[in-house]
Amino acid sequence: MKTVNSGTCEYKKLTVEEQKRRGILGRLVGTIADFKNPTRNGRLYSEQLWDNVFKDPIMQEKLKNRAVFGELGHPADRTEIDMEKIAICLAEEPKKYPDGTLKGVFDILDTPNGRILKTLCDYGCQVGVSSRGEGDVVEDWSGSGERVDPETYSCECWDAVLIPAVESARPSYVTESLSPSALKLKKALTEALNKATPENKKIMTETLDRLNIDYKSDNKNKEAPNAAEDIGADVIKQLQESIKRNKQLQDQVKSLQEKLSVCNAKETKSRDELQTCKTRVSELETSNQDVVAENGRLTEQLSQSEKTIKRQEMKLALLEKQNTAQVDQHQSLNESLQSKTGRVRQLNEQLRSERVESRKEISRLQESLEDARQDSKIIKEDCNAKLKKASDLVEHYKRIALTASNKYIEAKAKMIGIAPSAIKSKLHEGYSFNDIDRICEEMQNYQLRVNSLPFDVGSNQSVKVKIKESVEPIKPKSRFDDDIDENLVNLANKYGK
Repeated sequence: MKTVNSGTCEYKKLTVEEQKRRGILGRLVGTIADFKNPTRNGRLYSEQLWDNVFKDPIMQEKLKNRAVFGELGHPADRTEIDMEKIAICLAEEPKKYPDGTLKGVFDILDTPNGRILKTLCDYGCQVGVSSRGEGDVVEDWSGSGERVDPETYSCECWDAVLIPAVESARPSYVTESLSPSALKLKKALTEALNKATPENKKIMTETLDRLNIDYKSDNKNKEAPNAAEDIGADVIKQLQESIKRNKQLQDQVKSLQEKLSVCNAKETKSRDELQTCKTRVSELETSNQDVVAENGRLTEQLSQSEKTIKRQEMKLALLEKQNTAQVDQHQSLNESLQSKTGRVRQLNEQLRSERVESRKEISRLQESLEDARQDSKIIKEDCNAKLKKASDLVEHYKRIALTASNKYIEAKAKMIGIAPSAIKSKLHEGYSFNDIDRICEEMQNYQLRVNSLPFDVGSNQSVKVKIKESVEPIKPKSRFDDDIDENLVNLANKYGK
């Protein structure tokens, strides 16, 4: 069941610097609950209930992180907080006082609903605070009324309301200047709505409509400002008196509505109790008729039971005779069972002896297995030693082969007249002596072809012409001087690129 509780608070304004630093518009300080007196609905919120609320780890975490938010007005269809409609926040854990009150501090936040709340407080409205939560409502053991069960109650937050459930749960708005004029309230609300963004304006108008607060300006006053200025002092005085009387009448109506609400609650409770009593009387009458009918049925059943007892006595005599025969049979069966038991005992002894032999055989097999494991271990170690020797021998022969191949490459390089590294650079991995001979033969042929040229070829592939002096004149291969030597053409194409 959804439950609410309330308390009185006092509004305190902050300086501009504090508002900017804190992000709040003011504070409500005062009573937020009463754990000695019941609410207007006749429900008592006990001291143990509030102790449980503020010992709850979730509430402690929300207090630590300043997240005990409240809205402007109680929502009708939910208990959780709507972040877009937040107006106040519980600044610290409330304190208990001997008079049974719980006093706390609420910050009025700079939100759309917070600005509406501040405008109402500046106008002079004494706003109340009321808790929002869920819990079971039970009959008080003293019979004085209803109370909220402390074990099932879960408090969600406190909301700022116009009519709290507790009469003393109405905060006092303390400010430096109070305005009793409804026109000034409309003007302040209109200015706040005009300054708000479209999203915030929507939230503010929904809240004002839910609280039934008239915030729309009078068009006639806008069209004729001069006429408003010409109102005489008497009219102003009458208007102020009318507003004062209207306020008194509103307070009386509010008080009567609160009393009517309490009376309606008590009347509903009395009706429920009366209906319960009527239902109980009807049940007792029906039960009495059932008892009379049950008495007749029991008398008939008793007569039937006497007849049944006689039949059972006859059966019992017959069963006694059968029992005597079964006793004799039982004795014979016991004798047979004893002989069978002796046979079973012999078989068990034979089984035990066979188990002993089996255990001995298993022990012998385990010893043989252990010997085999030891022999296998010795053989494995011997094989590993031989394998290591073979690996060392292979490495030794590899080193000998590498030394021999290096010596062979050096000898071949010296014969050709080149560096050994030139031969090694052309060999692939895992080469043989035949590969060395083939590479050396190719390099020797290449060297012979280069030496036969009439010029020198450098390492940078540039052609250096060297005139060779010879005693004999160079004779062309052909009798024609303009024959083209193919080798010279290929060489020119190679180095001319």
